[in-house]
Amino acid sequence: MDVATVDYWATSGRSYLHRASPAAKVIAAGLCLAVVIGVANVLILVALYLTVLAAARRSAIPLRPFILASLYPALFAVLFALAQYQGSWIVPLTTIAKAITAAGVVVLVIATTPYPRLFATFRVVLPSVIVDVLYVTYRSVFIVLGLLGHVLTSLRLRGGLFGRNVRQRVRNLAAAFGVAAIRSFDEGEHTYSVMRVRGYSGDISGEQRQVVRPHDLPLLAAAAAIAAVAFTFRYEWQALNPFSWFPALLALAGLLVALALPRPGLRTVQAAATVDDDASVAGLRGGA
Repeated sequence: MDVATVDYWATSGRSYLHRASPAAKVIAAGLCLAVVIGVANVLILVALYLTVLAAARRSAIPLRPFILASLYPALFAVLFALAQYQGSWIVPLTTIAKAITAAGVVVLVIATTPYPRLFATFRVVLPSVIVDVLYVTYRSVFIVLGLLGHVLTSLRLRGGLFGRNVRQRVRNLAAAFGVAAIRSFDEGEHTYSVMRVRGYSGDISGEQRQVVRPHDLPLLAAAAAIAAVAFTFRYEWQALNPFSWFPALLALAGLLVALALPRPGLRTVQAAATVDDDASVAGLRGGA
């Protein structure tokens, strides 16, 4: 998936999750990840994943690319799951479900939170220099992707990617990646110089620490309820295992309702680009 697409979803959405504070979304995601780690009931994990899909749908995120993004970890989890097979598929399926559900939770947070606000949230637990490195690194991804796109376009227009000589095409691609790498270093030095000129002194102050607001209480309550139900099934498994299908069925009904309702729209590309540019410019303003 194109990283720029995920960033577009985060900056152009108008849903409840987009308006929620990053701190609340991180806390809610932490509760959901605790469920993924601590619960071994595959039906409960399926219920959580279906709930995440319903939330993504109501956040105007296209489900097809969202599902594909959450399936990436399954490619690696399958190998580990096959090693766990001992005559029953329950444990391997649970391992795969854990990987997919955890990825879905993380992608949902990233796809509904602009990265400057998300990184600012981690200032509570991480040193400022680490947060600044994450911020600049994420921003640099788009610069490198743009440079690589221009180099590949130039190579394609000159016929460097066509022909029957496979070895020559591989050499051309290697040269293209080399040029992009060299230019990315130059862009990195240029970005640092700009930051120094604008007064950067070890702290990017474009985004302040986010706090939980009353508007976030429904999100936190929903995450807490999901965790409570999941861990109830975890610790009372002898009595509740026969009813594990009920949360999954309820989550499926919620997903169907989300699919039936009109999907909230996104802001135009121009408006989203303006928001992203404003966030980037604010992020490069140096702290005193």
